[in-house]
Amino acid sequence: MKRKVNEIVKKYSEKLTGISNIEAILVNDRAANDVYDPNFTIDFDIFHKGELVTPDKRQEILENPAFFETSPVYPVDQFLVDNLPVHLNYKDINGISQVLDRITKKEWVYRKEMSSVLYRILKGQVIYSKNGWVNSTREQISGISDWFWQRVLDSTRFLLETNLQSLNLSVVTKNHLLYQTSLATIIDSISSFIFALHRQHKPSTELILSAVKTLENATSEFISWFEALIIPDSELNPEKKYEIATRLTKWINSLKLE
Repeated sequence: MKRKVNEIVKKYSEKLTGISNIEAILVNDRAANDVYDPNFTIDFDIFHKGELVTPDKRQEILENPAFFETSPVYPVDQFLVDNLPVHLNYKDINGISQVLDRITKKEWVYRKEMSSVLYRILKGQVIYSKNGWVNSTREQISGISDWFWQRVLDSTRFLLETNLQSLNLSVVTKNHLLYQTSLATIIDSISSFIFALHRQHKPSTELILSAVKTLENATSEFISWFEALIIPDSELNPEKKYEIATRLTKWINSLKLE
């Protein structure tokens, strides 16, 4: 089956490089999973310079694969090949360059979506790179200064403190919507913080828990607390989750970049 995956990657990479303004093609680490893993996808990141060809033209270039769909909002295509899901995520390199330039100039730009993009550039398997774009971009990402990481830590601490208050209010008033949104932001802020503490960009959501467990400062106690926030409320009630979120906030407030 791994051979089949490699054949699919090769076939569609060759078709995509026929688009003149494609600068790089990477395959995300989800393609390394077992094909029977629920998270398995042959996940391409395709970096282009300038205007992207239309969805109809892309479908034609890809030779009309089965169940081809494209997003009306984001430049994303998906289809099936031999019952294996394939996702094509298109990204304009000009936007990435602008973000990295702003970071270099110490202008605040942090967005969790961009963190995932930078992670994917660093970790993805390079299938094609024109003019050394991937290597030069990886050098820029790896050279991000502590100024940036400190801003991520400060912003996530603020979000954590604010949403901890909201979580407490939701538990007291039994406001389920406020509880869900506050807890989700707390989990997201904690994960952003722990990666930034290690000067690492946060991966996409389905990879966060496994990646967190590899971090040096992620102690067994931290991991158990973090996992406790994620489990269903039927296994741990909201009052207990608030207590754990409070402990995690105190722990996070004791940490700093080293």
